[in-house]
Amino acid sequence: MAKVRRVPVAELQPGDLLARDVLSEDGRVLLSTGVRLNRNYIWQLRQHGVEAVYVPDTSPPKPAPELSLRLRREVTQELRQFTDGLRRTMEQATATVRLPELELDTSGIRRAVVGVVREVLTHPAAALPLQELRQADEYTLLHSVEVCLLSTMIGRAMGLQGSALVDLAMGALLHDLGKVGIPTAILNKPDRLTPEELEVMKRHTTLGWVLLREQPDLPPEVALVALQHHERWDGRGYPMGLAGEQIHLYARICTVADVYDALTADRVYREGIHPTEALATMAGPMREMFDPKVLQTFMNAVEHVQRQGTA
Repeated sequence: MAKVRRVPVAELQPGDLLARDVLSEDGRVLLSTGVRLNRNYIWQLRQHGVEAVYVPDTSPPKPAPELSLRLRREVTQELRQFTDGLRRTMEQATATVRLPELELDTSGIRRAVVGVVREVLTHPAAALPLQELRQADEYTLLHSVEVCLLSTMIGRAMGLQGSALVDLAMGALLHDLGKVGIPTAILNKPDRLTPEELEVMKRHTTLGWVLLREQPDLPPEVALVALQHHERWDGRGYPMGLAGEQIHLYARICTVADVYDALTADRVYREGIHPTEALATMAGPMREMFDPKVLQTFMNAVEHVQRQGTA
């Protein structure tokens, strides 16, 4: 995936190369990808009111902070052990055992989540996804860890503190727990799901809620994140078609983090898109999915972290 960066037109220089088409307000292509800019082209962009364009990002990638890498590996390992144990328990359970009666040991997960919260409070940049850890065969685990980190960053920026921030992080880490009950053939399918398979996949929200809602050491908000993270601000989500503030705040936060990580992650059937493009997509064609305040908070937090990283 070629890296690009967004450059204000006021900062363009003759010789800069366009990495994306530049469109007018009515959708016409003003300048195409690959055009080498000159003074006349830059003047035309100003005349058309274009604020910024995308150019290739040739800056060398920054090495991932060792602490951030270690934290991700520790949390991923804890989540792997937890979900593997739950999967075995579900397979061994008799037909007379109801799912809510399965008591889960979440102590290890809670310790990992507290570590996440401490790290993000101290080093907000640790929340941004690291491509170094991306492996197609562990997408669900790594995705859950990244969503946990991103959700914690958003929650911090929105003023959540203490146990509220820990509960949000716990819900985000376990938001896809219901996938333990989805057939592996569907979870690991190397291309897009059929409509029938998609309906099966959608069941992970209610299954996660059933597994988590009766756990004595988990607050109800954790189960609500699992249930509601595919609800949409405009009411077009699932499983209940909730809209606006009918959706719990933690789930609204998790939705933003979930979609951002899904857009930027490489999958077997497609490459992830650049973070800048993902943010533009979320603020543009996908904006009705999200709580506007949560989305804006996230975008501001990412911009702040990136600005600190280049300072």
